[in-house]
Amino acid sequence: MLWRCFDTLHTFANRNDVTAAKMVDLTETEIVLALQNDERLAIPLTSPVQTAKDAHVVLVEMAKQAHSLLAAKTD
Repeated sequence: MLWRCFDTLHTFANRNDVTAAKMVDLTETEIVLALQNDERLAIPLTSPVQTAKDAHVVLVEMAKQAHSLLAAKTD
């Protein structure tokens, strides 16, 4: 699964250099990505998750927060 929420990656990990990432793990507290140079990057979740539904809710909310934060920076 390609992780296409680069707003989230750029905002929460401060990694504007990343152009490709693949989710390789999701724990209760973080999402782990494999980057294009075989680097692994762990991004803390804003809330702990227990179920797939929890993960969906938290990841969507993080994407929305990141989009809002980046939009505010360009205004």
